[in-house]
Amino acid sequence: MRKRKKDPMLHHKVRSFDAQRRIFEEITVASTLLSDPRTAAGEVHRCLTESVRHKMPAYIELPRNVACLPIASDHTGLCEIQEASDQVALQEALEEAVAMINRAQRPVIVAGVELHRFGLQRQLLDLVESTNIPIATLLLSKSVISERHPLYLGLYEGALGHDYIRECVESSDCLIMLGAFLTDVELGTTDSPSKIDLGKTINVTSEKLSIGYHNYENVRLQDFMRGLLNSKLNPREYSSIRPFTAPCTALVAMPVAALVCLYEFVGHNRIISFFCCGVSGFLPKS
Repeated sequence: MRKRKKDPMLHHKVRSFDAQRRIFEEITVASTLLSDPRTAAGEVHRCLTESVRHKMPAYIELPRNVACLPIASDHTGLCEIQEASDQVALQEALEEAVAMINRAQRPVIVAGVELHRFGLQRQLLDLVESTNIPIATLLLSKSVISERHPLYLGLYEGALGHDYIRECVESSDCLIMLGAFLTDVELGTTDSPSKIDLGKTINVTSEKLSIGYHNYENVRLQDFMRGLLNSKLNPREYSSIRPFTAPCTALVAMPVAALVCLYEFVGHNRIISFFCCGVSGFLPKS
């Protein structure tokens, strides 16, 4: 910390010593500079608590000359803060959602990455299997449910995805979006926007809950998922929407130029090298 007063030129320094922290403030849920041993423990606890609470990264900067200083702490451990949903808003949202799902003819679930982050995979599976509602995933949530599940439609990627999956999602009269963010990463492009009708969606994330054009405040994703499971949702006939299956076509081998790809990933003091050499490819017969 003392060397910062003379503003020396050091590697990894961009313009000023606090530039890196200010940059990370924009992409983290909490950040801090541990410069005072008296407040260090509280700052670490605050950042880690926010990280666990929101399932987002936190940034803690530790100058090297204070790294070994003793600190006093009255924190016994890290515990996740259990926020309670607004019960009135939660109940009204569930009533509207259940009514919308039960009267729908072509409901579809779109499972997003937040189901991974908040550990809601089991609840998702219970919801799918108790209602027989088909489910699609997004790129970042591809593994939230097994691809072999009989109700799994496939990966929804907007205009870049498979026509059948896109038709199922975009023509749904009740699209249940759970922990999903429809960004350009998930849709593959911004040139061809999604044709999802927001008036026919139930969109719930850790940040907001909307049903059609009605917004509900202070409703947690976990509580809404639990409420749906405990609600009187009518189970559907499995044949209401056919899960996507790739057509069985004969495969023929086509020689292609030899491909050598060397990729090295450095992390956790380990080097993982992947060496791939392809000498032939397989394409479906036209």
